[in-house]
Amino acid sequence: MKRILVSLGTVVFLGALVASGTGAFFSDEETSTGNTFTAGALDLQVDSAAHYNGLICFDGIEATAGTEWIPEATVVWDAVDMRYELTGADVAAAVAAYNLANPAANPEAGDECGGTWSMTDLGPSNVFFDFDDIKPGDTGENTVSLHVLNNDAFVCAAIHNIEDNDNSLTEPEAEDGDTTGGDGQGELAEELNFMVWEDDGDNVFEDGEDELTTGPASELGTGVVYDLYTPATGPLTGASTTYLGVQWCFGTFTSGVCSGTSTTNVTQTDSFTADVTFYAEQARNNGDFTCPDIDEFEGDDEEPVPTIAWVESGQTGGDASIVEDEDAPTGDDVLELTTINDVNSRVRYSYDVADINLSSFTGFSYDSKQVSAADMVNGNASFRLVVDLDGDPLTVGDIKDVTYEPYYNIAAHNTLNDASIVPATWQNWAATMADGKFWAGGVTTVLGPSEGAGGAYATNFTIAQLLAAYPSAKITGISIGMGTYNVNQVIQVDNLIYNGNVLGFE
Repeated sequence: MKRILVSLGTVVFLGALVASGTGAFFSDEETSTGNTFTAGALDLQVDSAAHYNGLICFDGIEATAGTEWIPEATVVWDAVDMRYELTGADVAAAVAAYNLANPAANPEAGDECGGTWSMTDLGPSNVFFDFDDIKPGDTGENTVSLHVLNNDAFVCAAIHNIEDNDNSLTEPEAEDGDTTGGDGQGELAEELNFMVWEDDGDNVFEDGEDELTTGPASELGTGVVYDLYTPATGPLTGASTTYLGVQWCFGTFTSGVCSGTSTTNVTQTDSFTADVTFYAEQARNNGDFTCPDIDEFEGDDEEPVPTIAWVESGQTGGDASIVEDEDAPTGDDVLELTTINDVNSRVRYSYDVADINLSSFTGFSYDSKQVSAADMVNGNASFRLVVDLDGDPLTVGDIKDVTYEPYYNIAAHNTLNDASIVPATWQNWAATMADGKFWAGGVTTVLGPSEGAGGAYATNFTIAQLLAAYPSAKITGISIGMGTYNVNQVIQVDNLIYNGNVLGFE
């Protein structure tokens, strides 16, 4: 028993040695908490200040004014705050003086404007250039600033989705040798010249500033990518501002001065449209960077989807809808107009156009089918021009609907058209400047009918006659529809062509 007790004591002693030895070594403990990786940011933002014919599109004259054109002399470039500020001059007096000294200027001082905005991510409302009545010798400039937040970046610019359209063929155009009048057939791109340089922010090309590119818009072809800042030139510095001056001239540049003396009539009514895209990519660890090909900006070479400009308007108990008709002249989709059993029932499908001179009207045609017309066997869709008789948008009392009706333009009166209206049959209706009769409510001169009258062939007039009486008239819109006293009708319309442009319903 004694030996057993001794042995047990030895075990206890050894256990005590082990227990006491565990806490006897030196030790230390350190913890690194919250280990995190956070990606840097790269955000390209753009602002713009637009200039045009001695005016600047300025934001902030009055809290409610938005942006408007004011004389450039009423602002000054603040190189410290890097922005334009008012000089303290009497802006209202300067606006009045400018308009008095420049009675034919376009735009007028005080007009609303776009093309100027503060630093932002570009969207549909940020359009650098939006001018609808430029003349040879007109010139403008946008000071565009690029802001890279917050890392160095390579930057490219792409000009793409280009359209150079000949919107009509006026008599002066034809006399100067123009023979086209459709989409993609314009000449404006040849006469619209651009110069781009790296600016210091004051919108003036000066000695020491680098010219980046110059030439006509026609050199853009189907699109161009510009290598603005690459490994070869060095990146834009993060958290900095870089200014680009972009000057345009309807004519030719000579030492930075725009002249329109060499421009001919072939550009009349033409339009040039393009998208501008800036692309930024990190510079660090990216020494092999190259700008993307133009195809990547074009959306895999897909054609841009056209904006549908048709809107239903002016209807009372009528309706406009798109339906299918496999027998339609073009495609399957057609416009269907319906009215109800009410003499006041009417319907209109309208399409706004830029204010263009009535003299540019070359004609229209459309196909229609009388599906049913129980209460009027001669009922059919009519075509309307919205005409501002004096061409002044500020006077609205002289804006008239000038209406063409097939009923008054059957073969007995108009050699362009069919013998008569045939139910359930697609028929073509057409009019030119001198062939085709119209009526207009309220035009009581030699043009014929009185207010509200539908007219008759003998008193209706051609567009040529209307132009002779109102040489300053402008077209502001077109529409297809049915007016009052056309009850219980279902009419289909297709293949509307206006001034050489197909305005379909697909």
